[in-house]
Amino acid sequence: AFSPIHKEEGQEQTIEGLTISEGKEVSPEKLRYPALLLTKTNRATIAEPPFQLDGVDTAVSGFGIVLREGKPLGTTTDVHPRTAVGISKDGNTMYWLVIDGRQKRYSEGATTREVGEWLAALGAWDGLNLDGGGTTTLVVQDNNKEEGFRIVNRPIHGGVSGTERVAASHLGLYTKPLESRK
Repeated sequence: AFSPIHKEEGQEQTIEGLTISEGKEVSPEKLRYPALLLTKTNRATIAEPPFQLDGVDTAVSGFGIVLREGKPLGTTTDVHPRTAVGISKDGNTMYWLVIDGRQKRYSEGATTREVGEWLAALGAWDGLNLDGGGTTTLVVQDNNKEEGFRIVNRPIHGGVSGTERVAASHLGLYTKPLESRK
């Protein structure tokens, strides 16, 4: 979570939870927010405070654990756009889940319990509900576009479909192109 919410980029925001970028702590641990922790050796865990941060290169906090040891958690109320991450039992696979919402006849969203159920159905063992709402945006590289990227879901901010919310942090994944992986 972060505040205040701005319409323009480049304005100062406060991040309300652990955030680590390239080994540097950007926002300190807050006692109530769980986080996704990624090590320099690409091991991922979902943890609750107090955190063990030895070797952690990247961390992003979320609002709540929605899947623990294969069992969905969360509430069955409050349907919203959601962004979540899950980790397989063996820790070798990360699942990303983006659910659009607040858009009649397109997607209403999901409860946190439904997010946990979806992550379990995908194969995750543990799962974390990250920030949602207008920050629920999935972007991929697209060299065929002038910008070099494209948004693959339909975010909504301020009631306007297709509008992104300015965010103080993000979670990015970098990988080699499929044709060059060996």
